[in-house]
Amino acid sequence: MALNPRTRGPRRTLWTFAAIIIALSAALLWGVWPIILKYIGHTPVEYFYIVIYTTSLIFIWIAGFALDGSALIGNMSEVAAIAPIKVAASFGTGVFYVAASMLSMNVMQAIGLALSQPIISSINVLLGTAISFLIGGVPQNMTIGRIVLACAFLVAAVFLTSLASRARRPASRDEASHGKGEVTPRILILTFFGALGGVFYSTGVAFSLKSTTQPVGLSVMPFLCLLISGAWIGAMIICGSLMTRKKAWGMVKLVKPKLYAMITAASVVHYSGNILHAFATRALSAGVSWPLGVTSGLWTQVWGLAYGEFKNASHKAYLYLSAGVACYLLGSAVIAHII
Repeated sequence: MALNPRTRGPRRTLWTFAAIIIALSAALLWGVWPIILKYIGHTPVEYFYIVIYTTSLIFIWIAGFALDGSALIGNMSEVAAIAPIKVAASFGTGVFYVAASMLSMNVMQAIGLALSQPIISSINVLLGTAISFLIGGVPQNMTIGRIVLACAFLVAAVFLTSLASRARRPASRDEASHGKGEVTPRILILTFFGALGGVFYSTGVAFSLKSTTQPVGLSVMPFLCLLISGAWIGAMIICGSLMTRKKAWGMVKLVKPKLYAMITAASVVHYSGNILHAFATRALSAGVSWPLGVTSGLWTQVWGLAYGEFKNASHKAYLYLSAGVACYLLGSAVIAHII
């Protein structure tokens, strides 16, 4: 039965709005999991990565078979026969993502959640969205002028956040040890390369996931299963080698069961966000869903503020930080056609 042309537009608009809500919900989940960084203590970051990707691997494959059943492997085989490069790219994306995200993890620990996320998120949006458009296609009604305007807001967010760092009162040694260091040129360089983790992810989504602008590609759960498998292998190789070189395996026995439970919860929250974001991408295209997803940085900033990273800061610092957040929101809204 043919769809009534008069209702096609409104229904499509309603579905698009629902997909935007799903993408924003994914951003909420992505913005919550970094809280775990406040509790890992002296646990080696490399071991933290091994645990979080192991629990994520188990969660995603269980969810994949629960949602898709036998179609999970069937879709992988089908796409591998038509476009094997998309299957390989999904797996490879996970490997590169781990290497880059380890750098962003170190940045978060060095300067705190409230300062690191606006910078990382802005770089992710600029590069990730541009690549998503080039590879995954451009949705209808998206203009160059809108993209340029969004980029202007996002670049402004980076500079305003840096000003917030300089306006904040000098950090004591104790504060610096809790992730309240200054945003230096070295930190900015590390942040750039760390932010490439998100760029690798958005590229993999745009290229390998089937969506409204990408007719040939993997379904949601097969894509995520391949992605997390690559990420797990990358974490085991990279982090395992670093742990061996640093002779840090002995510290594993100091990790308390409570931390394992928290890491497992963080894994479930993070990759539940991945599932929601992938489903949103099918309707919106990667070029639109990605900037919406990267608003996760705003939630991480909220938690950074809640944990006192800007405690006793000057009013000027809060003003700059608020302006940076506002610019980031405006940039993401413009590129996602919300305004």
